[in-house]
Amino acid sequence: MSRRLLLLPRPLRVLVLLLGLTTVASLRTPRLRAPRGRATSWRMSSAGGDDGADEQGIGLVIGRGAQRVREIIALPREADEEAGDLQREGLLRREEEVAAVEAGGTQTASVWGAGALVAGTTVGAGILALPAATQATGFVPSTLGLIFMYVYMCSTGLLIAEVNLNLDTGSSATGGILSSAEATIGTLGSRVAGVAYLFIHYALLVAYCAQGGSVLPHPSGLEAFGSVLFPALFGGALFAGSPSVIEKVNSAAVGLVVATFVALVGTVSANANIDQLAAADWAALPNAVPVLFVALVFHNVVPTICAQLNNDANKVRSAIVAGSFVPTAMFCLWNGVILAASDGAGGDPLQALGDNPLVPAFSELAIVTSFVGFVYGLFDFYVDAFDLKKSPEAAEKLDKVGLQRAGIFSAILAPPAAIAAVNPDIFLKALDAAGAYGISVLFGILPATMAWKQRYDPGVQSTGATEALVPGGKFSLGAIVLFASGVIVQQTLEKSGLL
Repeated sequence: MSRRLLLLPRPLRVLVLLLGLTTVASLRTPRLRAPRGRATSWRMSSAGGDDGADEQGIGLVIGRGAQRVREIIALPREADEEAGDLQREGLLRREEEVAAVEAGGTQTASVWGAGALVAGTTVGAGILALPAATQATGFVPSTLGLIFMYVYMCSTGLLIAEVNLNLDTGSSATGGILSSAEATIGTLGSRVAGVAYLFIHYALLVAYCAQGGSVLPHPSGLEAFGSVLFPALFGGALFAGSPSVIEKVNSAAVGLVVATFVALVGTVSANANIDQLAAADWAALPNAVPVLFVALVFHNVVPTICAQLNNDANKVRSAIVAGSFVPTAMFCLWNGVILAASDGAGGDPLQALGDNPLVPAFSELAIVTSFVGFVYGLFDFYVDAFDLKKSPEAAEKLDKVGLQRAGIFSAILAPPAAIAAVNPDIFLKALDAAGAYGISVLFGILPATMAWKQRYDPGVQSTGATEALVPGGKFSLGAIVLFASGVIVQQTLEKSGLL
């Protein structure tokens, strides 16, 4: 493989090596779980949780000081003097948090480790759909589209971080965005975010069941068998396996994803035709945007990044900007190599690579690593929504193989398996729907709306300790909302045949 790597141009070799180093760092960096925050309006039990209980978080001060800060945050900002007091309290708390970490030796992630988490979350099954989605528009337009989407998605990720830091809820990745939505744009906003969250997860699980099942061995003419076998096999492992074993296996799978990626790029680039990269159709670029949305999503881990880096705004910004840049460079490399090696006859360029055994291996590994995260994401969502961990005994019961855990996993896996079995070729359509509607709302419109309310509405709580992480004021926020809204309108008109 080293010979094939040397055949690549020097800039591409640097990108491949950089990706490998980032993955090694992610495998060596301990995974830190941010604590689950206070129940949002999605909780359906009669008890709304113990509002007086202190919330625990990585690097957060525990005790009466935390209770005092929550009281301060809850005060309405009815006058400039009160707002100034709140900002000073927020800054004071940051100093106390840093001092507590230094004194207590709390384990935290480095910027490098947090950036690796962002990169690892971004690299997933979306990379498989990129060549098929971009071949109509060509390499140059799609590369510029990837760069634009990198800036856009990086900006919305920073907005989520800004809102999270100024709320300082210490909530988890699964509940953090919903909690932030409720705190800034109200109960309705939280419910919209919850619906979008469910839509994204189920749409992508449908895609994973369909594509992952197609790679598994199945009887001739029974493609639906693989769509059911895939969630049964890997979902069953998640259901019965211990978290420590699942984490080790998943880390190994991430390493194999990188290894097969490097090997695949090396083998395919030997037969690449650079002249095919000159073709360009700019009018076809908008149709590729939904898949670009899916490919560059990392936003669900932003609250976790904030907790790992002790709410240090500069470190959080560096982790997001650098961590999302590496996958973007990887996608540009992957897209160019696959498009240059395809025959240009239409269809899925990956299928045009013939019987290269690295293609199904890379596809299955990329899907499995994404599948794990999305299944766990939905599991935690349901646990939070129904307040199933309201006591230590209930939490322990959920971690054991039993009827309650089986019921949650059935609710997660049965619907996407059924849909994928009925339509095994739904992979690209499901990714397209998730990007066009779910991600454009949850990770496009929502972050800008939350930031707008928190920055400019004095009635919305904010510590004021973190300045704007995305420059441009109202103009930038408005542009972000308009772009995502435009994608929704364009895709709706396109799918309805009106455009």
